[in-house]
Amino acid sequence: MRRSVLFILLLSLILTFAFGCEKKATTLAGVVKDEDGNPLQGITVSLDGQTATTDESGKYVFKNLEEGSYKLSVSVKDFYPFEVNVNIKSGENTKNIGLKHTTLAKARKRGYLLVGSEVAYAPFEFMQDGNPTGFDIDLIKEISKEMGLSEPKIIDTAWDGIFAALKAEKFDIIISAVTITEDRSKEMLFSDPYYDSGQIIAVRKDNNEIKNEDDLVGKVVGVQINTTGDFAAQKIKGIKEIRRYDDIQQAFQDLEIGRIDAVINDLPVSAYYASTRPDIKLVGKLLTVEHYGIPARLGDNDLIEEINKALKKIKESGKYRELYVKWFGVEPPQ
Repeated sequence: MRRSVLFILLLSLILTFAFGCEKKATTLAGVVKDEDGNPLQGITVSLDGQTATTDESGKYVFKNLEEGSYKLSVSVKDFYPFEVNVNIKSGENTKNIGLKHTTLAKARKRGYLLVGSEVAYAPFEFMQDGNPTGFDIDLIKEISKEMGLSEPKIIDTAWDGIFAALKAEKFDIIISAVTITEDRSKEMLFSDPYYDSGQIIAVRKDNNEIKNEDDLVGKVVGVQINTTGDFAAQKIKGIKEIRRYDDIQQAFQDLEIGRIDAVINDLPVSAYYASTRPDIKLVGKLLTVEHYGIPARLGDNDLIEEINKALKKIKESGKYRELYVKWFGVEPPQ
């Protein structure tokens, strides 16, 4: 009897010790969902070379892990890449993953692009009979068609806030005679150039004093705020005042009635105003050489790639030439 009791006690101690010393399993699990909270099935999740696939409830699991720091990532079509460092501790670890659809994926689901534009910059974009029209508007319609989308929705936006609105996801892209610059390219992605331009000086037709930028000393010069015309004016020494306007129409109106001496602005737009307003003329040479592009948010590389493909097809088909001649009355440069 005594031996039986001793045996049972010994066995209990052995089992207690064995279970107590058993290493606790270390795992990482979580659920993958989209921005609307829908679980995503069949998504491959990577953890420093290991992979796991989500089930119908969006759940993934990594088992038999060592403690330490790991890189957890997901890269799948139609979603922005996801990557985060996770510290794995002994036992069960949890990390849920939220994936966000790309702008291109949203546009395809919606059926059309949301396009920001300052619709007051003829002949690129302006209102006619209550609807946006112009070279840019026609071009983005053709690009949309090549991408298999319906006509874009144009969202009229003040120039001074248009880039901030793009970053805030108020629309997918911008088409608004936007010059590609080094500083802007740090903040946004750009399509391939679709128009070559530059800054030119406009004055009243009866003004024979101003012939080039050297004659702007002591003069009041109008520009549209935060444009390359504004930047060009800032580099000219001796200007008495740079008067900034929310839209270029206001600057040309003030030029006509003599409130300012000159306007510095994009050549094609200034040429359009000179051709439609008999009191305005252009003088001097181009102050800059510029290229217009279509901006998108950083990270939207797939969208820019599709826009570039569409733009290339439009140029090859002759449709770009047709639009160029329609709005500018001359052949596009080769």
